[in-house]
Amino acid sequence: MSKTIFFLSAAIFVAVPLANRGDAVQSRPTPTIEHRVMPGETLWELAAAIPGVDDRRDAVHRLIELNGLPNGSLQAGQTIRIPAPRTP
Repeated sequence: MSKTIFFLSAAIFVAVPLANRGDAVQSRPTPTIEHRVMPGETLWELAAAIPGVDDRRDAVHRLIELNGLPNGSLQAGQTIRIPAPRTP
């Protein structure tokens, strides 16, 4: 019985770190470029310009998180990071 418990414990000890490796690959930082906000420009407009955006709401949320913004407001002249266009 104790050999079985030892074997199962060893298998879990090896399997858990291997299972978590996929998370590390998916959490790579997003390449970004700096963008200087123009007068009247909004996160909604910037989100629409990001290539591959299917849902603008998700893109706005992503921009807020990426830049550590307290809310969705932007100021003219402010520099923010936006996802860089993907190169083939």
